[in-house]
Amino acid sequence: MLPAIFFSIIGAAHFYIFRVASSAFPHYTLPIGIAVAAFFSSLILAIVLEKRGLLSWSLPFSYVGYAWLGFAYLWFNTAIFVDILSLFLPDLTQERQFYWSSTPALALALVGFAGARRTRTVTIKLASPKAPEQGLRLLQLSDLHLGDGSSLSHVKRIVRTVNELKPDIIVSTGDLFDGYLEMMQPYVDTLRTLEAPL
Repeated sequence: MLPAIFFSIIGAAHFYIFRVASSAFPHYTLPIGIAVAAFFSSLILAIVLEKRGLLSWSLPFSYVGYAWLGFAYLWFNTAIFVDILSLFLPDLTQERQFYWSSTPALALALVGFAGARRTRTVTIKLASPKAPEQGLRLLQLSDLHLGDGSSLSHVKRIVRTVNELKPDIIVSTGDLFDGYLEMMQPYVDTLRTLEAPL
């Protein structure tokens, strides 16, 4: 029941995106429809292949499907905003609505993609009577999302950065893996090289 509701909602959002694009470029309705259907099908195919245990076959469809889903989510929201805006701007053409909605969505998607590749370090000093006199260096790792969208070199760079900071304790507070656990062994082996005496 829940999968049917999920795919119905996602399907309706994709139809809305199709309408936005095809209304702007009516001569290209068929190729636009094929492209939207192909991206949507990639997501479904990735999930079906994953459920059947065909992980290596699922991976390329997962790359395409989930990347598209992220962009489509942003585009759907900006398209609704521009649709509401068009009520107050009657001269806003369908083509302009397409560009006004898709351009910011694409920009946000690219910023998000670049941000996911960047490692950010923030230093916070805390005082506590429970801390040892010589102090304690605690390092928190969060939102690494290792798997489909990451590379082993990226993980090695993170490990190198962490070890250079010489923490006493390392904690991971969520969203460590995104990929298939059966394929995560190289990442796990790299994480084993993290160094913290406590």
